Amino acid sequence: MKKTTLIYSALAVLISCSGCSYNTQSTPESWLKTHGLSTPTDSGEMTLCQNFGCTKSKSIQLSADELKPVQLLFTPLPADAVEERERIAQAIGLLEKITGPKIGTEHDLAKNAFGFSFESNQLDCVAESNNTSTYLLLLQNLELLKYHRVGGNMHRGLFTLHAPHNSAAVIESDTDHAYAVDSWFRPNGEAAWIIEAEHWLSGAAP
Repeated sequence: MKKTTLIYSALAVLISCSGCSYNTQSTPESWLKTHGLSTPTDSGEMTLCQNFGCTKSKSIQLSADELKPVQLLFTPLPADAVEERERIAQAIGLLEKITGPKIGTEHDLAKNAFGFSFESNQLDCVAESNNTSTYLLLLQNLELLKYHRVGGNMHRGLFTLHAPHNSAAVIESDTDHAYAVDSWFRPNGEAAWIIEAEHWLSGAAP
């Protein structure tokens, strides 16, 4: 009986903790690699998901002219981490506008959108989080992030009452505090939703 009780107690702890913590030392590269995506270069070369589940992807090259408005978003550099997160949210939307026509996702709707098909270019949270992590790595490579670094992708839903969901993330450098950078809730070209990791992991939505 004692052994059985110990097993159930361990399971209870696992279930209560699942989706409630995040490793701030994680990075997105390994997660991107599992979907066949490479790390973007500072010259604007990147590979992005094109459809639900990221079963299709495309490599593109952004020109200096296309990168310029993104860089202007951070000119002058933000005064603090809060302002930088606001700029990051805007930059994700701007990069979606720039890359959308190149990869066929310019008409991507918010969330999964009813009536999507596996052959369409509607993005789910897996594809959205991968693309957003790629955009964040681009910002980091361009040295536009002063107060944050890019974290590993966040996942929630396992052993919880919430539907499985994924998001990109940034870590505030001074505090090691994590924030979800979630572009799935909004259509292509709109600013990403940024929220503290603990709230996102608990099932929060805009």
